[in-house]
Amino acid sequence: MGAAVGAALKKIAVGVLLNPKNWKKIIGLVLGLIVLVFTPIAVVLVMFQSLAEDTEHISVSPEVEGYTELIEKYAAQHGIPEYTALIKAIMMQESNGQGLDPMQASECGFNTRYPHAPNSITDPEYSIDVGIQNIASVMNTAGVTSPTDLEKIRLALQGYNFGPGYISWAVSHYGGYSKDN
Repeated sequence: MGAAVGAALKKIAVGVLLNPKNWKKIIGLVLGLIVLVFTPIAVVLVMFQSLAEDTEHISVSPEVEGYTELIEKYAAQHGIPEYTALIKAIMMQESNGQGLDPMQASECGFNTRYPHAPNSITDPEYSIDVGIQNIASVMNTAGVTSPTDLEKIRLALQGYNFGPGYISWAVSHYGGYSKDN
């Protein structure tokens, strides 16, 4: 009985497929299935593309690259060795790796040797040490968990720029960093 049902279904399927009147329906069904399968995949790809567009790759200057050894040394010393690329980006933004205070850390609370005035640090290695201490501190305060924790990294970067008090203010008033605050 099962074989007879299978043969009957096969005969009906072949008859439907070979009938030119049914081709439009069949093509519509196939296209509908394709859309149903590939639309979610396309949506996911577009989401990842927009995330990728949110971050762009820009090379750092040769001056910043010249500080790589010191950045790696102090990043390891202050417990954030996996953030050397971020530290280079911060230095690039702050000074392009130029001047005696490449991390622009003179006004930072970790600066204990020089006045707390813009560009008062006159030792690039000390600037890097102090700047990385500050980065480690604001990342800890912001609760950064990994190099992919972009939401908290943005909060920490604003804390580096505005001072560590910004982090608690932004969290209590806005729930964290936003472009508006």
